[in-house]
Amino acid sequence: MANELYPEGINCRIISWYRQEDRSFPLKAKTSASYITSSLAKTEAVESGFDEAILLNSQGKVADSSAANIFIVRNKKLITPGFDRDILEEITRDSIFKIARNLGIETQERPIDKSELYIADEVFLCGTALKIAHVKKIENYHLPNHQPIGKLLKEKLTAIVERIDPKYQDWISIINIS
Repeated sequence: MANELYPEGINCRIISWYRQEDRSFPLKAKTSASYITSSLAKTEAVESGFDEAILLNSQGKVADSSAANIFIVRNKKLITPGFDRDILEEITRDSIFKIARNLGIETQERPIDKSELYIADEVFLCGTALKIAHVKKIENYHLPNHQPIGKLLKEKLTAIVERIDPKYQDWISIINIS
């Protein structure tokens, strides 16, 4: 997917819908039914003037967006909710973790409080179609424009996907479409 979504950044709203729990619904199965909440959340966000929704889990902690995982950076540490937080599993999330570790960026999977979104040094979303998009605004709070860790990870991921970085060539499978 060549085109970059949200090149200027993304505006997010913390939504009234909650991410469903894995103990009551098989989130890791990626069935079409698991995207109902995501559709409702995205609709609520867009209808209220935002680009994307941020969902909390049933414990009131940050889960993910309607169609992407979420990362924050605090004190140069990359933080994201773990799979025990009822998030969707994504290959892009896993790739970002591996890239960050290879670059020497400290990473952590842990619960994220809603209030941490407002005091984070950086916030970005990642997913297959989205790749990496920096969050410029959550609700009415503007995040810093300078997001060096997210920018570095985005550049590295782009170099991998475009087959520029030889270190990660085993990650790429070429599919010929006739």
